[in-house]
Amino acid sequence: MSNFRFQQFSVQQNLSAMKVCTDAVLFAAMAPVNSGDNVLDIGTGTGVLALIAAQRGATRVTAVELTRTGLSGSPY
Repeated sequence: MSNFRFQQFSVQQNLSAMKVCTDAVLFAAMAPVNSGDNVLDIGTGTGVLALIAAQRGATRVTAVELTRTGLSGSPY
């Protein structure tokens, strides 16, 4: 089982075609998400961008994934 661990959450990515990588984490860190924002993550995959948006204080985060394989590793 392949897990990617952050301080406040971990992501199971064994069934995901796109693993969590440095680029995704840097992209999420640079995204202009502020406390109280609403975020829509389309094609969420592992959900790492949505999880980081929630961690940064977004009031509502909606993550959409079209494939069952993409959702199978998500506990949410």
